[in-house]
Amino acid sequence: MDALEDLARLLQDRKRCVADPGAWPAIRDEWVADLERLMTRLDEWLEPLRQAGLLDINKQNVRISESPDIPDSDYVAPARLLLSPDHVRVEILPRARGVFGASGRVDILGRNRLAMLGRFAPGEWHFVWQEPAGAEWQSRPLTPESLAATLKEMLA
Repeated sequence: MDALEDLARLLQDRKRCVADPGAWPAIRDEWVADLERLMTRLDEWLEPLRQAGLLDINKQNVRISESPDIPDSDYVAPARLLLSPDHVRVEILPRARGVFGASGRVDILGRNRLAMLGRFAPGEWHFVWQEPAGAEWQSRPLTPESLAATLKEMLA
């Protein structure tokens, strides 16, 4: 999908939500359900580390405000706080459903680092980045291995 098509998709979603306030709840509910599935998947992948006493996994909720133009766009979404044995924090925080370049974004924050997950379809998550800044966006699928590599960088 080129940038113009992607922008058109984002704007179509917003137009639909403003024109038909009844459309937003279904879009929001599908997004929050996909976030729940994502967090459950991450919990499952990290469970061996939790059981070994190497990582605390704390379930949290965050409040998100999607857009002032969309009625009732505030909602609660699942998040995670990960703690290493030496109390280094990594936060997994949903940011928004309506983002440019994807159909949702989740940030992974730790020790002065940011990793972004983009959702390209329900259940399809990829790490996304630009290197160097201003270059074309790159991505790699979210897998247990890509998650472990990202968390290792953030906890180092």
